[in-house]
Amino acid sequence: MKLFIFSALVCCALASFDFRSYSNITVIGTVICGEKRIPGVLVELREAGVFVDETLNTTRTDLQGNFKIFGEKWEIGSIEPYLRISHACRRNKPNCELRSPYPIPDDKINGVYNMTFVNLDVAQRKEEDVNCK
Repeated sequence: MKLFIFSALVCCALASFDFRSYSNITVIGTVICGEKRIPGVLVELREAGVFVDETLNTTRTDLQGNFKIFGEKWEIGSIEPYLRISHACRRNKPNCELRSPYPIPDDKINGVYNMTFVNLDVAQRKEEDVNCK
């Protein structure tokens, strides 16, 4: 009986302890295609999950192609953020958009990552065609 009570107390103590940590990221940059700034491009801040990736925040580039996006999450361990940009630069197929993922370095978590110019002319790994009509 004493072992049961001791085990119950240990479980309650562990259950009250939060193993998660708070992480955040701010990403800024300018989206270009060739030498032109691209307005209105969808920029998603995503977090790689074990089973499914999660969108932390979304925005669109302004008239000069600039964006600023912030995301935060409580997570066991650290977040694994990346940007996903949907665009029509370098279309592989007519009437399709590309979704291009851009990794965010671990040392930028809990800070600001300035990507400066994000050139959509440069192919990224794991790009996909979407919204094909």
